[in-house]
Amino acid sequence: MGCASSSMAYTAPSELVFPRATTHVAVREFSAEDGGLSLLPIAGVASASMVGGGPSKINQDAFAADACLRDDPNLGLFSVMDGHGPQGHLVARLLAAELAAHAAAEKPSSQPSACPEDGVAPELALRRAFLRQHVAILRASDAIDCSLSGATCSAILIDGASCRAITAHVGDVRCVAAVQRAPRERVRALEWTCDHTPEMHAEASRCHAMGARIAPWREDPRRGGQRPVQRVWLADDDSPGLAVTRAFGDTVGARVGVLAEPTIRSWPCACHPHTRPLHAHAHTRTRAHTRVA
Repeated sequence: MGCASSSMAYTAPSELVFPRATTHVAVREFSAEDGGLSLLPIAGVASASMVGGGPSKINQDAFAADACLRDDPNLGLFSVMDGHGPQGHLVARLLAAELAAHAAAEKPSSQPSACPEDGVAPELALRRAFLRQHVAILRASDAIDCSLSGATCSAILIDGASCRAITAHVGDVRCVAAVQRAPRERVRALEWTCDHTPEMHAEASRCHAMGARIAPWREDPRRGGQRPVQRVWLADDDSPGLAVTRAFGDTVGARVGVLAEPTIRSWPCACHPHTRPLHAHAHTRTRAHTRVA
């Protein structure tokens, strides 16, 4: 993975957005020569992606990382995107290319002051970045038809100064942390995000209030007692049929309550030499994941 600037901020261009159904792993390790990056407890970042469906299926996963956000050695932003719909891969690529820039423009700071020019809380910066990114996707309508296409996303902002990891997500891309609190303690997997789907009462209630019809696809192939996937539809039409209630893009779904407002949470993490490092995996149902170690 190449560096995008002298500060070692980097993103994932073509080599991490796969045009066809593939299995691919990319790794970027940090070293002492990376200078300010040593302030974050990160040894490397890896991305793996695999999707089935035959050689003609476009892989709609994407990944981006900026290990020194705003040239701040205490901030790192890592994200995974999962597109859906005919042009979902284009939405995911746009997210990978722009989300970190939107976050940096909001000036996240570990110690926000009363003056917005000096920076804002990372939670607020991430929320604003998601919403600005959604607007940017809608404005790209000349290049991307997102009426029935969109992308879900999970992002994690590691704040070394306050020893926190802030997650922001829309849809069903999960962030899972592998936590070891002591050298001899068993590693535990903790889900740091909860999928936004019609299965969640609050999500279904919002969509119902906007006139949505929530029901499984009538041709759902599940058998053997498996519960069919609930989907969001227009009241009088079999579209868009989304299995998520929050996503970027998806303008038809937006008419019945699908939105890009992220859920944001803050988590403690190990940020000094005498504690175990954070291991965070963000993965999608297509088995794409990013590993921050």
